[in-house]
Amino acid sequence: MVVIRFMLFSLFFGAGNLIFPPFLGQNAGEHTFTAMAGFLLTAVVLQVLGVIVVARFDGLDKLSGKTGKRFEFIFTVLIYLSIGPGLGIPRAASVPFEMAVSPYLPNDANRTLWMVLYSALFFLVALWLCLNPGKLVQRIGRVLTPSLLTLLVLLFISFVTKGNVNVAPALDSYQSSAFLKGFTEGYNTMDTIAALNFGLVISTTLVLFGLNEKKDRISHTVYAGIFAGSILAIVYMMLSYMGMCSSGVYAVQENGAWTLRCIVQQVFGDGGAILLAAIFTLACLTTCVGLINSISQFFSILFKNFVEIYLESMEHRIKENTLMTKQNIFYHHIVPYLSEMKLDEITPKDIIHWQDQVMKDNNYKQTYLKTIHNQLSALFNYAVRFYGLKSNPARLAGNMGKEEVGEMKFWTKEEYLTFSRAMMNKEESYHAFEILYWCGIRLGELLALTAEDFDFEKKTLRINKSYQRIKGKDVITTPKTRKSNRVLTLPDFLAEEMQDYISRLPWYLKVDDRIFTITKSGPHHEMDRGCRETGVKRIRVHDLRRHSHVSMLIEMGFSAVDIANRVGHESVKVTYRYAHMFPNKYLMIAKKLNISRNGEKDEQEKSRSERTFEK
Repeated sequence: MVVIRFMLFSLFFGAGNLIFPPFLGQNAGEHTFTAMAGFLLTAVVLQVLGVIVVARFDGLDKLSGKTGKRFEFIFTVLIYLSIGPGLGIPRAASVPFEMAVSPYLPNDANRTLWMVLYSALFFLVALWLCLNPGKLVQRIGRVLTPSLLTLLVLLFISFVTKGNVNVAPALDSYQSSAFLKGFTEGYNTMDTIAALNFGLVISTTLVLFGLNEKKDRISHTVYAGIFAGSILAIVYMMLSYMGMCSSGVYAVQENGAWTLRCIVQQVFGDGGAILLAAIFTLACLTTCVGLINSISQFFSILFKNFVEIYLESMEHRIKENTLMTKQNIFYHHIVPYLSEMKLDEITPKDIIHWQDQVMKDNNYKQTYLKTIHNQLSALFNYAVRFYGLKSNPARLAGNMGKEEVGEMKFWTKEEYLTFSRAMMNKEESYHAFEILYWCGIRLGELLALTAEDFDFEKKTLRINKSYQRIKGKDVITTPKTRKSNRVLTLPDFLAEEMQDYISRLPWYLKVDDRIFTITKSGPHHEMDRGCRETGVKRIRVHDLRRHSHVSMLIEMGFSAVDIANRVGHESVKVTYRYAHMFPNKYLMIAKKLNISRNGEKDEQEKSRSERTFEK
């Protein structure tokens, strides 16, 4: 992690950081240390805090978003454009050329042409460094930054041992308020603004190092910020010291770049031009790379940002409770692992790594793991279809989890009738379970029923809505699927029971009021009570529809199409999935196969022989 800290230092240390400290030292003279105290506060402390805060909020956009969406967008875009292509990036190439190359060109040289050639070479190198963000740490933290620091230390030691020292009195602006002057000069480095950009770079880099937990990224970002700030403070004091010691040797220069050039000329002579060119170029190159990388990360779609786009698109396409389920899965099981990755750079290998982490961190059932993966795959399908993503990495990686095929619990008619007797002492519960078992409707559909849904002349029940409890409020929504809108024919006994029940409801209930005023937890508690009192095995409330009712209809000989239409299955395949066997089904199959093979007469003779043997 040390190389990440070196990288953060090099991202901050650009042209401004190189020229402002020696210029401050030359102007402040004998008050340099007082002025430097103020300078360090705004040029070091604030930028360290900026990096930490941006990492804490997972990006500048999230930080500025606390004040509103519109401000978030405008402020963030202006910050990135102003510190990047608006000023910082062009200056990164022009400053080293003007201060370290242009003065040493022949008088008759075409400076515009040389500027174009130098800039082209400079930005080609910057492009090469930025093309692979994963190697940014190695290239900057292990190569460029140590090289830059080595050159700066060489310059400082050479000055201390060879340079002329003559400290002049401070200029008027530093005479009475050196600390405040240094405080304001520290802003000129623009590091406080740059920190808003570079915090995201460090956070993203830490993700590449396997730190997916937010708290781990924040702690390492704090260490990186303190380390980079400490190195910056040492370098600033070295540069300002050289400027201070030269304040009585040279006249006050036009800017810090000329001050630094005079110092290098004094110590190394004409050969110092090479050292100065290398220092300026390395300092500006690392900052330029950091700016390009941070801006590209902001304007490219990160996974966490695309999740917001996807969920926002789903708001008006799916029901609110379904949306809440998606949100829960994404923000608890997917975003924490993939948030800082670019959407178009996520590979099947990354998905497999995510799957391993989810299965390692959680002890979920196979079916839920499959649900989590399907939600991620749906997002990538959306990106492929509407945002030009080339392929779905989740599909290429393969699913995690699987459909669990276990023993399916259901009630036979006899078991249900035994259970229902325990419900008779609570009229609402009894009639609710009667509808669930004999009609096979969903629990949400049951709880949304009103008196006007029943037509007792035609003995029909209309299903066209569903009840949900969302954020503490009762919400009536459309049914689960298009096929869920249906009209059921009631058996005579059930039509009579419901007509009698509705006739005895309180007089103040309107025809469009719910006739079952319980919430979804009510039937679950009542099933617990009924099973305890009767000894009937406990099944899920949903199993009354999913297994019991559907299987009963299959037992009665109805086709899958008829059953699908009655229970509101979108596909007949779903109905076939629920066709579970009753206890005597295997025996019936064997008998019918015997009849098919040997004829009905042989089967009858076999039955008579079995009865004779039993006697």
